[in-house]
Amino acid sequence: MNDFHRVADLVARAQASELAEGAQRSPARLAAGLDAARLARKTRARTRRNAWRCVAAGGMALAAWLSWLGVREPRPLAFEVGLAREKGVIGARLEAPSSGTLPLHFTDGTELMLGKNSSALVVGLEPRGAHVVLQRGEVQATVIPRPRGAWVFAVGPFDVHVKGTRFATSWDAQRESFHLRMYEGAVLLTSRCLSAPREAAAGDVLELRCPTAVAMVGPTASVPSPLPAAPRVVSSEATAHAPTAASRPRGPARIRATAALDDPGRLAALCESASADALFELGAGARARSQRAVAVRIYEAIRRRFPGSDAAALAAFHLGQVAFDQGGTLAVARLHFMDYLAERPVGELVQQALGRLLEIERALASPNARQRAADYLVRFPAGPHAALARSLALP
Repeated sequence: MNDFHRVADLVARAQASELAEGAQRSPARLAAGLDAARLARKTRARTRRNAWRCVAAGGMALAAWLSWLGVREPRPLAFEVGLAREKGVIGARLEAPSSGTLPLHFTDGTELMLGKNSSALVVGLEPRGAHVVLQRGEVQATVIPRPRGAWVFAVGPFDVHVKGTRFATSWDAQRESFHLRMYEGAVLLTSRCLSAPREAAAGDVLELRCPTAVAMVGPTASVPSPLPAAPRVVSSEATAHAPTAASRPRGPARIRATAALDDPGRLAALCESASADALFELGAGARARSQRAVAVRIYEAIRRRFPGSDAAALAAFHLGQVAFDQGGTLAVARLHFMDYLAERPVGELVQQALGRLLEIERALASPNARQRAADYLVRFPAGPHAALARSLALP
């Protein structure tokens, strides 16, 4: 019992000592301890909140970035030129040599091949296609099929809309003759020379002339055949813009008119007496024979004899074509295209004339290029020269 009392006495003394020490603590020290504890708790809570906010902000940023990756437009195609695969430039004239062809390689796998002495421009590049203007000669195309493909080939006054196919097409500016040979797939053909858009499918061969749009299809049609095939020839529809049978020279009369190209006296007489339609036929014949000076004389006669008429405006356009395609100066071509636009501001050849002017203004580094480009984009925002116009419109 004594040991028990001694242990109890020691416990009682320890408790009394602890109480006495607690009683001696100052209220200020107690308050400071409580404040420090509260501050520590608040700091830990604030740190946790900030951490969650950072996590949330990071998650939102990541989600936005992933969303942007999902909806952004793919980059436009690019292309390389020649066997050396030099970087292609929008709007630069591409000339195939007389001794060989010129290949174009696009980043989507599409391959174009310009024939000998052919000339073309890539005037626009899109994520799913390109706008190619064939100025002269022939192009063979193997276009890779893609969803919502946007390939357009401007071949003279004809536009060939392609999704994915293999074909060869050419434009003879002198004869104003369009050729199309289909090997695979299908294309949609549009032109002011057609009464409605038409499709061409594998095996089809078309040969058309414009602006007269006289069909020349048949077993004897001559179309370049660089790829092995056995196409069938299909007949072409009549066009809304073709001259009437009564106004178009035929048979011996047409032969005599063409023969007059070699007889200055007879040519002078026809320039003063023939109808406008007959003179246009004669002018086309002169251009087909590379008689540039004769063609200029004929078209100038039309403008002089039929002032203010549709024929006079069309002759101005042809004078621009002759100067542009057959060795005339670009400055002269520009004046003729401007004459056409002034005389027929809403004519059926406005888009072609404005497109040619864009090419000329760019080649001449003209200060009018930006305004010309703006005019084109207002009137033809999706035209074949729209990409070139946008590049010229930039400050």
